[in-house]
Amino acid sequence: MTRNPLRDIPHYLRVFQTYLGARMYLVFGLTLVAVVAEGVGLLMLLPLLAGLDDSAGGEPTGVAAIVQDGLAWLG
Repeated sequence: MTRNPLRDIPHYLRVFQTYLGARMYLVFGLTLVAVVAEGVGLLMLLPLLAGLDDSAGGEPTGVAAIVQDGLAWLG
């Protein structure tokens, strides 16, 4: 019979807590920071990719407009 891996999560969290202690939360926090930084990096590619599209002649729309406004606000 197969086991549900979601039911084992508390067990693995206790194992990590035993061996890593409070460092487990530091690693988790740093991982979240890395994920957000990667997401921002990917979003910053959108205006560059939109600039490669020769057929677009007007103002950017949707997510590209939001990203472009955010980058303009940052300077």
